[in-house]
Amino acid sequence: MKVGLELMALNVNEARSLNLQGGLRVMKVKEGLIRNYTDLKEGFIITSIHDKSVKTVDEFNKELASIGKGTVIIEGIYPNRPFTYQYAFKI
Repeated sequence: MKVGLELMALNVNEARSLNLQGGLRVMKVKEGLIRNYTDLKEGFIITSIHDKSVKTVDEFNKELASIGKGTVIIEGIYPNRPFTYQYAFKI
């Protein structure tokens, strides 16, 4: 299963400036499930998977692996946009 995301954890100052506890910035969307089934863009900040907070790439990978098969729901924000976004895809 190739999700196709290059991720980087937010540092404390970035998180604070976005009023977040933490999260993962999408640095690049590569070939994979995200590109094929969503319109998630680079710069998106992932804050949770299935309502479970993720602040590191390891946490992201563990949560993704715990889902096994089924629908994955990623939630987060785009900086400078006032909304929370959700993206769903199947693995």
